[in-house]
Order: sequence, then structure tokens, then C-alpha cells
Amino acid sequence: LGYVDEQNFVYITGRKKNVIITKNGKNVFPEEIEYYLSRIPYIAESMVWGDENDEGTNDTSIVATIVTDAEELEEALGAGYTDEQVKDLLWKEIDKVNEELPLFKRVKKINVRTEEFEKNTSKKIKRFVDSNKEEHK
Repeated sequence: LGYVDEQNFVYITGRKKNVIITKNGKNVFPEEIEYYLSRIPYIAESMVWGDENDEGTNDTSIVATIVTDAEELEEALGAGYTDEQVKDLLWKEIDKVNEELPLFKRVKKINVRTEEFEKNTSKKIKRFVDSNKEEHK
């Protein structure tokens, strides 16, 4: 899926199979948000997905499961950093990304992992595997 702008540039926004449709009908392309997250130096990989079961909201929450870059974190936080320091640092950067996005596309929750995602033979993240959505230490 994608679009063409006024200058006839083509932009690919994502795959139809991966699109997250919120309860109020908005389309969120996880690849778009993952691209913005990939520009954060502390994030090695990310997978964005929609959580329909998030209590307290009437809508689909956008969740990012993140594999951190240990070297970048150690450089920023020093040796012996805590999980809380990591989450605070990530949220500070994610909040900057969220400011640029419409409300329905904003990341509302993060899961931080140190283990790599489960991948297929072509090294692509398996999006629909529940273990890839969980935190792993």
C-alpha cells in the first residue's frame, strides 16, 4: 500500500496484510512507525502491533516491542544501567517521535527485550507470533 504525492513521488506505507485497523476505523501502518523508531540509536529492532485488549481504552493501543542496542545504551547510561533507566531513556525518544504523529498512530506502550525476535528463514520478523510481542530479559 502507498500513495503518490503532488510531485509524483511514490511512497510505500506498508503491506495490506500488516495494517492495524483501530476500533474507530483508522489505518495504522506498523512499518511507518517502525521506520521512525529505527532512527533512535538505542533501538536495534522494533515491531509495532495493535493491542485490542488494552483495558481502560475504547480503542486499539499501538504497542512497540523493542530490542535494545546494548552498546548504545551503555554509552548513554554507563555500565550497570537499570531496566527503569532504559525505559525512561526510550520513552524520552519515543515521545519526540509521538509529537510528530497523529494521536491514533502514537505509541502508547512499549515492551523491552534483550533477546532477538523470532524470524523466518529470510530474517524477517514473524509479526503474528505471540512470543515476539512479549518482553524478554
